[in-house]
Amino acid sequence: MSENLPTIQITPAMAQRFAREYNVKVSKDEARHWLVRHGTEIERGLMRRPVLDAIEDVLLSISEREWPEPAFNNMLHLIEKAVLDAVEIHIRSHKVKVASMRWRRRELHNVAYSFMRHKGADPQSARLVVYLYFGKRSGDPAANEPQDRYAVDLVYDMGEVRATLGPQLPTDSL
Repeated sequence: MSENLPTIQITPAMAQRFAREYNVKVSKDEARHWLVRHGTEIERGLMRRPVLDAIEDVLLSISEREWPEPAFNNMLHLIEKAVLDAVEIHIRSHKVKVASMRWRRRELHNVAYSFMRHKGADPQSARLVVYLYFGKRSGDPAANEPQDRYAVDLVYDMGEVRATLGPQLPTDSL
């Protein structure tokens, strides 16, 4: 017996609405090309999750690597690279080992969006909070993994992004 299972089609309009939620303007053609490039991944993702949540989750997951709008995607990569370079300088200069790091995606998107809107000749500045995890510092296996917050000062000038890792932020402002 053959079953006719429903097919879920994600349209360019859906991808455009998704991008708009993150203040990214995407053309219908860019959205279509992006969906075609990631069609297999989208289909696999839909088979494992409830449908409405899955569409959002899959598009968000793909957007962590690539956005359908090339200029926004490029800006995100410029910022991420600048942040990673700043953290690497911190690691080398303080001779520490960072187990992992993260930042809030929405904050990163807001910085990228503000840099893209900037039209002036003067450099544009922004700040992003980065969470660095250094692994367990004590011999106690029950101890929580330490997390330190740092402010990263970003400067966008002439198509380039520079980042400087600032001092550690106080933990009471978490």
